Parts: sequence; structure tokens; C-alpha cells
Amino acid sequence: ATLRRYVSDWLPLPLARLTPAAIQQRHRTVADTAPVAANALVRVLRLLVRHGHRKFRDTATGLSPLPDWSSDTMSRRWKPEKRRRRYIEPADLSAWWAATAELKKTAGRDLFRFLLLTGLRVSEAKNMTWDMVNMRAGSLHLPSTKSGESLDVPLNEPALAILRERHTQGNPHPFPLTETKHLTRKVVAACGVDFSPHDLRRSFISYAALCNVASAATKALVNHAQPEGSVTDGYMVFSLDTLREPAERIGAFILHQVETRKADVVELKKADFADCIVAR
Repeated sequence: ATLRRYVSDWLPLPLARLTPAAIQQRHRTVADTAPVAANALVRVLRLLVRHGHRKFRDTATGLSPLPDWSSDTMSRRWKPEKRRRRYIEPADLSAWWAATAELKKTAGRDLFRFLLLTGLRVSEAKNMTWDMVNMRAGSLHLPSTKSGESLDVPLNEPALAILRERHTQGNPHPFPLTETKHLTRKVVAACGVDFSPHDLRRSFISYAALCNVASAATKALVNHAQPEGSVTDGYMVFSLDTLREPAERIGAFILHQVETRKADVVELKKADFADCIVAR
């Protein structure tokens, strides 16, 4: 998708025709409006060239028909990327939760809540099928994830409750949605809490810290790699039973925030309604 969007005119060309100057110029052009995408574009091109070197390099001479520009030439001009830190503040959870209930598509409501309760990536949740869910054991098996490895995680009770309700609807996918941007916009408009589906994953991780969940356990729950420099962390193996308690703790924290602030949301809506009557 990155290549089609930013270098579609290059797709018919052989890789050997691409020059460092041309790539650097295209990187600058894309970076004017989309710096992160510009960096992603160069990463993809670099991967393609590296693959080409491995595939076409002459084993006898060690020579490759492709230019050797993939490492040094393209490693010095990255545009700075700021790590996003947006998440749903605990104080905003009740308003956000109530806004998801106003979605006409219950699949959207349930998907957003499920992402918040599990920390899954949106692609992982949307591609789920029922054979990945073990209702009796209260667990989820993802055969493939972004890291390239499978993932087995426990599901806390609020997440399981969502799946039990959706299981009665007869669709092979718990969350049969292809696109969520318009649903996100509706929730934001309803409650004023700006978020993206990936912010829900970031929120889950942030709540884990507030619940004093060990960092290594949090990483296991969301399938983040353990730090390579730590020999001890490299030996850690978390069972489903070990991870269930922290998963339940995070789920309970979320529901507690939703319930304790629900009265504030109701009072706010009453005030808005009164203002509307007065205005009329």
C-alpha cells in the first residue's frame, strides 16, 4: 500500500534503475506532508533491495546486480518521529464508554470496548474468528501477530462478556467490520474524547501501570518483545494462569472508572438538556 500510494510510477521499473538521489528526493517530497510515511517508504524500499541482494547475488563472486545503497545512503535522512502518547484518561472513561453505547452498530461499540479491555491491535481483533476463542478456558489464541509469532492470552471477565453476547449473532467473526474511522468520529463527537483504535491499546498498557502490573507481564499480555539486554527477562515464560490475575485487575480497574464516574456523565447530560430547553 505504501508503494502504491507514494511511488506508483516506480512500480514498473527494475530496482537497479533506482538511484539514491531519486529516492532521497522522493523522501523529501513525501516528508513535506507525511514525515512518518516518508520514513516508512524508505524502509520498504530498503527491505526490497536487501531481499534482491540475497536472491540475486552471485555465490561465486559475491557480486549483486543491484546497487549497494540500502544501508548507508538511506540511513542519515530520517525525519524525526515523535512517539504518540495519547490515551484515554481514567477520568474520561465513563463519558467515552457511554458514547460507544450510542453507536447504532453494536459491533463498533463492542470492538472498541474489547480493544480497551484486552490491549489487542485493531487488526488482530477484526481478524478474529470464533475458533480462536476458548470460552470455557477464557482465553484467546492468535495464530499470527505483528511480531510473526502466535499469541495466547487470558480474557478478563468483561471482555468475555462481550464475546458471549456476540457469539449469539451467528457471524464467523466476532467483530465483522472492515472500517472503523467513521465510528471513531461518531464517538469523539458524542463525548469529546479524542482517540484512535490504537490509543485503546496504549490506554490498556497505561492502566496496567496504574494497577501495578509488572512490566514483563504487561508486555506478555500485549505481545511486546522483552528487552534483549536482560538475560533474566529472556528466560521468563508466562502461563495463561499467571497472566489471568493482572488481566482481570486491569478489566476491573476500567469498569470501576466507568461506574464511579457514571453519575457525573448523567448530570452533565441533564445540564446540556436544560441549556437546550432554555435556549429554545
